[in-house]
Amino acid sequence: MKRNLYDIFDHYNDDLQELPKLKGKLIETSSVADRVFEMADIHPVQNKKRRSYRLFGVIAAAAVLAGGTLTAGAVSGKMYEFFQSVSKADIQDAILDKSLPAVNMELPEAIDEMQSYYTCPDVSFTQTESGTIELLGLYNDHNTLMLSFRLTVLDGTVITDDMCMLPYFTFTLKDGSTKGSVYNGHISEPFQKSETEDNVYYLTYYMVDSELAGASLHVDFAGVYTLQQEASIQKKMIELDDELRDKYFTDDMDISEWKQFQRENDFDELRHKTRKEYYEQERSALKGGWSADIPIAEPMSEPFTIETDDNVCILDDLSIYLSKDHDYDPYKDEFNLSQEEMCGNAVFMKDGTVFADEFRMFDDVETDEDGQYILEGTRYKNFAYSYGTSSAASDFCDGSVHCYSNPVSLNEIDKVVKYTHYWDEDGTEHFKEYIIYQAE
Repeated sequence: MKRNLYDIFDHYNDDLQELPKLKGKLIETSSVADRVFEMADIHPVQNKKRRSYRLFGVIAAAAVLAGGTLTAGAVSGKMYEFFQSVSKADIQDAILDKSLPAVNMELPEAIDEMQSYYTCPDVSFTQTESGTIELLGLYNDHNTLMLSFRLTVLDGTVITDDMCMLPYFTFTLKDGSTKGSVYNGHISEPFQKSETEDNVYYLTYYMVDSELAGASLHVDFAGVYTLQQEASIQKKMIELDDELRDKYFTDDMDISEWKQFQRENDFDELRHKTRKEYYEQERSALKGGWSADIPIAEPMSEPFTIETDDNVCILDDLSIYLSKDHDYDPYKDEFNLSQEEMCGNAVFMKDGTVFADEFRMFDDVETDEDGQYILEGTRYKNFAYSYGTSSAASDFCDGSVHCYSNPVSLNEIDKVVKYTHYWDEDGTEHFKEYIIYQAE
């Protein structure tokens, strides 16, 4: 028997008894969702480009009304599995005392905060007899991307704690150019074992880049390998670097010239190709590989871009991108103490909170006996994640993405500041601040 939402919840409010049933006339689904969310005291973020609620929100509200919590029985499907896996993810390089959006959060709170950013493109992976891979979904803004996958093992292999997936990620940008990921050719994030199924494992990946929106991501999972195999291959890679240095480095070269020589002769591509060959010579715990193309849609958020004489800054809901100075030269090996050098970036919130990737420019931040900054109980907080990025046209870091632990709207930001520093002849350190953005 089919029943609509008014039928299900009519005992909570006598006024609903007069509302139409599905059999009588069409119902405006958004008004139904509005009433259900209001009764459940849930206030989801609406899509800024179109007024719509995802079906999951209605189901989640129903679960809250019925029992007060979200359960696998009440909320099913890929979205539930996505947030379940992400909420327990172990993201490499994330700041230990902060979490990325939906990570290390209770499941209902993670879903409530991030469901409006969630999408799950219709993607089909090539499959093997040893196992299948399925995309559970993703969330993203213009600078960041969280992905979650489900691995189902079919041949009885047990994935142990010393095993990791070997991924290759290649982005095809809107202009047709391509670029790889830092994950390429390195065994990656640890598997997350399903709590309910013996042969199911989850994989989560977090990527940052200023050119993600509207791109297509080609995913190639090339096998499952152990940490011991990774260590063996890493040893071979060190030996390869020693061979290249002995063969090409000369006594009249300085470090900057050696860097330039490696770049001009595609040493990075040689290393990438050789590492891939080494893995192909190893035995994977699961036979075969899995590949698919995943479209990265333009996110619902509206980025705010600021261009100065020296930098480009992109403010978004989940992150901030800051380019390097336009005259930045990664192959320059000189260091002049009297010149201004980049120190750090900070976002000042209107509530007094300050997010930063460095804290030595703040006089009121103390350190402990180990030299670690003491942030607890202060207005200062680390970004949840900070990582350098490069454009498709370059092969060096030309900017950085700093990520928030929760969505941040532009009207919450007071200012964005870039800090530089230099030393006087007497060794005194000085800091300068350059305001990139200031709220009106």
